[in-house]
Amino acid sequence: MSHQPLSSDAVRARLVARRDELRQRLSRVSTDLHHDNVQLSTDFADRASETGNEPVLERIGQSAQEELSQIDAALHRLDLGQYRRCSVCHGQIESARLEAVPYAVTCRRCA
Repeated sequence: MSHQPLSSDAVRARLVARRDELRQRLSRVSTDLHHDNVQLSTDFADRASETGNEPVLERIGQSAQEELSQIDAALHRLDLGQYRRCSVCHGQIESARLEAVPYAVTCRRCA
């Protein structure tokens, strides 16, 4: 199945929109982790309940940060004119792959 590649402007817009979403997610995670929006209880049991989601929030934040780094790298490759080039074989990354994973650095064969 052949896919037409998105224009550089469309790719940039898609990456920037996702970057903005991730930055908002990181801000919410940070707010929740620092308990900026609630006063923690002084009772040990209540506090344990209030902070029980912290490991999950930390993983969500870490995942968002990792994806954000990949998006920044993709935007840099786009600026250099190397966005669609596989980092392993230097061939073209398939349009369908870039649609599915817009920050992919390898073609399907090298992945």
